[in-house]
Amino acid sequence: MGIVKEAISFELENNSFILAKTHFFQTPYIVHFVSEVACRKLRQLYLIVRMILSITTEPIMNIDYFPKTKVTGAAFCNRTNERAKLGKYIKIGRHCWIQEYRRHGKTSLVEQTIDDIHAENDTKIVYQRVHLRFTSDIDNVAKKIISAIDNLARTMLTSKLDSKDLHHLLSRGSEILSSVFQKLTPSLRVENTKLQVSTANTYDLDTLEAALKGLDKLANKFEFRAVLFIDEFQEIGKLKNFMQVESSIRECLEDAKSTTFILAGSERALMSQAMTDQKRPLFNHTQTFELSRIKAEHYQTHLNELALKQWNEDLNSKAFERIMFLTQRHPYYVNSLCDELWFRDTAPRAEDVSNAWEYIIQIAARENAHEITSLTPNERKVIMGIAKGINTRMRSADVVKKLNLAPSSIRSAIEQLTKSDRIGLDIKTNTYYVVDPALATIAIQES
Repeated sequence: MGIVKEAISFELENNSFILAKTHFFQTPYIVHFVSEVACRKLRQLYLIVRMILSITTEPIMNIDYFPKTKVTGAAFCNRTNERAKLGKYIKIGRHCWIQEYRRHGKTSLVEQTIDDIHAENDTKIVYQRVHLRFTSDIDNVAKKIISAIDNLARTMLTSKLDSKDLHHLLSRGSEILSSVFQKLTPSLRVENTKLQVSTANTYDLDTLEAALKGLDKLANKFEFRAVLFIDEFQEIGKLKNFMQVESSIRECLEDAKSTTFILAGSERALMSQAMTDQKRPLFNHTQTFELSRIKAEHYQTHLNELALKQWNEDLNSKAFERIMFLTQRHPYYVNSLCDELWFRDTAPRAEDVSNAWEYIIQIAARENAHEITSLTPNERKVIMGIAKGINTRMRSADVVKKLNLAPSSIRSAIEQLTKSDRIGLDIKTNTYYVVDPALATIAIQES
């Protein structure tokens, strides 16, 4: 629940109660009660209790609790175990590979964990994210990563040196940069009253290695933990000389003392090849960090918190169950659906959830039109079958009959759909599922 920061005790129908307000939850929670009946009555007095505790919460309309991009702060739902584990890995310098499908909260987890470390105030940390989605060649990769290194260097310099004395900052900062980025020609300048750092003026594998090693030396000198998050890392594997790039990064990973590398990508098959293929440079060089979808009970706590702020009541249980069923707990679609529901003046019921989901499906159908039309007829049959529950023993006689496909055709379709991240396999139950719940709904509607 979190660390208690406010508490109040009182009597109700001869029963003693203690209510507490925590750092993580603004709503008062009953932490001890004797009578369940009295507890329910106490819940009905919630608004009075809020006045007693003098709780002030920012109106929900002033905060985006269901953002379309990364999610941090009050909008972030749980993942306390993952945050704690990732935070520990970052602090001890264990490089990580975060594996999960697109739009499942990889960036949100990393940035919320960074916020957690800042709040703990026991580790000096600097952080930058590099996005490689539109990478075209090796020089472009080098330029993007070195740009992030420049930003990290600037943050550390301005933190350690007196940023008010620009002359001292420029002269002393230049000396320090020259000493750690020895193979480069770093420079400092002031633009619009802000310090700008340039560690390189050419971009290739040699300057990339030198910049990464210089960053680690600077972080070590200033006793910082530098965190470099390289997103869409699988794009490197699509380049002509990708092995050289991965080899350069591996060398820097191995030598790093004060830098933690986090690698992630939205194409699971390609990321898996880069990290698990024994012939690839980064094999066994990172800690595998598998993300799973957030549990329903954690969503329930989170959404009830937001429902209380919006409508002064918990989310209707059937409405909540409908949200979980339709979205399959996919983080992006939970946020998209709830974003529609939270515009309502009254708390939604199950039918309201279904109506809002239809609107989400219309948008998804337009956004993913090309993806849907690019499926082969056999792939569509398999997706339709999996969406309707034909999701195990896929080459059995029963499934072959239901899908009206040959076993070899089913195998080929499953391999391609898995490679393209359209379906996944739940190892615990040995059942397939459609990764995108909107696509699953569309498949059922059109079958």
